[in-house]
Amino acid sequence: MADQYVQDHIHLAESLGGAPENAPIYQWVVSKRSQIPVFDINVQRSLDGTPFAYVVKKGGTPVQHQDFSYTVRLEGDADRGVAGSNTVWDYQDRLLDLIGKRLYLVDNRHPANGLDHTAFIRPVMISRVGDIQDEHPLLRYFYVQVYLADITVPS
Repeated sequence: MADQYVQDHIHLAESLGGAPENAPIYQWVVSKRSQIPVFDINVQRSLDGTPFAYVVKKGGTPVQHQDFSYTVRLEGDADRGVAGSNTVWDYQDRLLDLIGKRLYLVDNRHPANGLDHTAFIRPVMISRVGDIQDEHPLLRYFYVQVYLADITVPS
């Protein structure tokens, strides 16, 4: 894989942009990142309370998924110092509109902007969005906790 760098943003969208990045079309500034390894298990109990645990396996190996949680900073284009006329409210609406859809994610550990991101793309869905924290009514940005579930098909 290409050299990895730690960026201050993730890419998350329903569609991919063009060359040279080939990344999801929306960038989201992040201030906190959690990587969450997930294994699919099922625990049932018999009538006497004896537990029976089942782990989903493929080829004898437990299937592991990689979920993520990010604290995303929502702010308008002018506040981010980028071209465009999107407001903080536009970005809030855009984020909420992505719930329940199949998305492409590029984690914040990816090559610099302008380089190919293809090898870092993974399919996810937003599994939960936390409180949209308005720390003060005059602030022009919000912090939102976003939980992403890995929907990669095990190979």
